[in-house]
Amino acid sequence: MDIRISHNAPSATALALPDFPLVRFDTGMVVYEEALLNGQYLVVNTSAMGRPKFREWIWQEYGDPTAIRPARTRQHAFRLVIDGQLLADQWEWVDAHEVVASRTGCREAVVMLRHIQRPVTVEIHTRIDDTALLTRWLQITNTGEQHAAVAEVFPWSGQVWEPVGNSWNTASLPTAPFSIGRFTDSSAGTEGSFDWGPVGEGASGFESMNGRSGWGAPFCLLRNEVTGENCVMHLGWSGNWQINLFNDDEPARWPIRDARIYAQLGLAGPAPLRVLEPGETAQTPAAHIGFLFGDLDACVQELHTHIRRSVALEQPAGREHRVEVNHTGYTRNLQVTEYQLYQEMDMTADVGAELFLLDAGWFGKASDRWFEAVGDWDDESRLLPGGVQGIFAAAHERGLLGGLWVEAERMGPTSRLIQEHPEWQMQRRGKAIPNLDLVRPEVAAYFEQTIIGLIEKYRLDCFRIDYNISIGEGGEAERGGYTENVLWRYYEALYAIFDRIHARFPEMLLENCSSGGGRTDLGIMARFHWTQVTDLWAPAPTIKIINGMTLLLPPELCESVPGGISDGVADLDFMLRIGLFGHYCVSGIFPALEQQHAGARERWRHTIELYKSFVRPMLGSCKLFHHTPIQRQREPGDWVVLEAASAEGDRAYAGIFRLQAATSDYYHFLPRGLAADQRYRVRFDSTGRSYEVNGHHLIEQGLQVRLAGVFTSELLLFEVVLAGE
Repeated sequence: MDIRISHNAPSATALALPDFPLVRFDTGMVVYEEALLNGQYLVVNTSAMGRPKFREWIWQEYGDPTAIRPARTRQHAFRLVIDGQLLADQWEWVDAHEVVASRTGCREAVVMLRHIQRPVTVEIHTRIDDTALLTRWLQITNTGEQHAAVAEVFPWSGQVWEPVGNSWNTASLPTAPFSIGRFTDSSAGTEGSFDWGPVGEGASGFESMNGRSGWGAPFCLLRNEVTGENCVMHLGWSGNWQINLFNDDEPARWPIRDARIYAQLGLAGPAPLRVLEPGETAQTPAAHIGFLFGDLDACVQELHTHIRRSVALEQPAGREHRVEVNHTGYTRNLQVTEYQLYQEMDMTADVGAELFLLDAGWFGKASDRWFEAVGDWDDESRLLPGGVQGIFAAAHERGLLGGLWVEAERMGPTSRLIQEHPEWQMQRRGKAIPNLDLVRPEVAAYFEQTIIGLIEKYRLDCFRIDYNISIGEGGEAERGGYTENVLWRYYEALYAIFDRIHARFPEMLLENCSSGGGRTDLGIMARFHWTQVTDLWAPAPTIKIINGMTLLLPPELCESVPGGISDGVADLDFMLRIGLFGHYCVSGIFPALEQQHAGARERWRHTIELYKSFVRPMLGSCKLFHHTPIQRQREPGDWVVLEAASAEGDRAYAGIFRLQAATSDYYHFLPRGLAADQRYRVRFDSTGRSYEVNGHHLIEQGLQVRLAGVFTSELLLFEVVLAGE
């Protein structure tokens, strides 16, 4: 990977060429270039084939400020509207240099621009990690003496690809030259509903206005149907967001139908999104943009590698991917007795799990409903005579790590907190929102100290945050004569708090949840080790959700919660094997020790041991293959097939899950993660039988898997046969 900043180059032709700043990033097979031309900072090259753009060509194609196409405003590398003015030109160069990267193994550069008309400077930060994706964010400074109202901000925008449809280079364009793949449903319980569709002509887009990033994430893939190129886009932002596209395709345009597509990733909400005080600097969320050839899994695997290198927290040594049991499977977050928790811990240890998570039901009065009492974290349940400390002491005695659930941002309507501090709630249009206003310094300090106090008091090994409120547009506050939307400052404060908590407690595991998968963006996931991806726990929809959510996030960041917490019915192995494709967590093994079923207990123990011995060593670096990527929650579906392979191809496992609409008892499985020049031992987990076969035969011929009934499954295990075995 490389970063190059230049203002000129030796003449290669007779063309008279002025000096202009050109910034180039080489990462993976990508060459990504931006240039300051006529006061505009433009995206001028996005090559996935490692091809830099000839400087003369850049000037010839983009040097004319009066050209109609490409649309220069849409080609601008960021979009910023301040005090009603779109700042898409009148920029002047200040400086550009490489800086020490904020992530190990990465490189980072900063370009500083100053606006000629408005007292604003922008630092454009770009980090590369040798994948096909780069990370981009802005730092915006108000250098004036008056407040500056930011109405719109898109950390990345631009022309995604050069025009397609030139008859010298390609065949005639298809009906729709560009396609988009994204989560098409953003309702709770439909997480991961990924699908492809054509990008219509003209403007289009999608957004989330839940006050949290939502059950449909700020993520999409664009596909160039003419050249085969893909663009991966993901905004690391937990608040309201929008992704806008403009397909400049006119089928009747003469002499050639040269289609272009532009994109923008940014914040959504009522303006102003931020009011900058004189001298104030604000940092935007990071946009993650990548360009590559290949199929969907090629894009997903490159995104996973990028997230592992540039976003995700490294799990503490010795605590990686611990098998977790959430206590609430049978008590469903009601006030829980000490006796029941001891039973849960004994069952946790018995099946070989390693982390015991105390969920809601540990605080408040026995008659309290947890969702109404959140906020009173110093009021332990009277049903726990030994206190919460006693519960975690008992967990540690059993060799278990101990974790605690806290919904720290919300204020319950019956809580003492909201009664004593109603002024700490967010406000919008004169009405209170029962959410702590972390923009206020005293509220943020209380919030942070409350969490630190719980961690220290209970000696927590794991902290689980939850967030079960959609606050829509979010709160507002008067600032500098404007009514500012507070979400930007809110999430800025939340991120900073958890950055400090992680730095203070580096050995503690951090688990994210938000009504299931209501906040799974890369902004929050840069602060937590994994996330629950859904509150829909029944086996059939859960495997579909895991299938879809692992398009968005690496599997080790994705937690499903099968077990007695759901009344959903499936073969036991079907349910247990879902967790093998993510962070393994269950809730509800048996109601009590004396109600164990011997056969079921053996399958629990078998699968958890398989996870620990076979899956876990490769989980954090595996390549995941989605053999059936399109799964629609509102349809029954036929098969879900997932395959995880080590980076070296020396081991792999595949889950084959039969759903209701399958019309055959057989699935023909063709593995994708194996090496053709190796010999493998293949084991069928359902029977324990195995055989040896050459890798090229598996890749070319595959194998037939028979599942005779609905909601049954097979787990295939592949291991290289070493010489002498």
